[in-house]
Amino acid sequence: MTKTVKSWHYGMSAAGLLLLLILTALWMIFASSAIAQNTGEGDEICRSVEDAQAETQRLKECELDRREIDLLKSQIENLKEKITLKDQESLIKDKMLQVKDEMIANQQRNFDQMKEIADRAIKLSEQGKRSTVQEILEWVIRIGLFAAGVFAAK
Repeated sequence: MTKTVKSWHYGMSAAGLLLLLILTALWMIFASSAIAQNTGEGDEICRSVEDAQAETQRLKECELDRREIDLLKSQIENLKEKITLKDQESLIKDKMLQVKDEMIANQQRNFDQMKEIADRAIKLSEQGKRSTVQEILEWVIRIGLFAAGVFAAK
């Protein structure tokens, strides 16, 4: 009985091994080229130290720009709030002026009414005043009528 020693290729033919070797090599070539491809997002592989430094500097500038944009956005929001407050303040001042104008108009109207009332009171007091001559004549007429009534009753 002879002993057969199995080889490392487990009975594969040379052509099969060669095919396997070629496929592995092609796979490695395609995989490395796929990794090295640009993704379209601007993330290229740096080829040198200068490229890496330039990319780092660009990223730092982008971060600073983002911070500056955020700061500007917050300043814009603050300005919008201030504008809103100024608008409200302006509306309040307008309402106060309107109320003052109404108060002035009401006071003028009240003054005019009081003036009319005073004029009427003066006219009534002038009409109600009797001269002393009229009062004396009125008393003489009353006494005369009284005397006539007394003589007529006797």
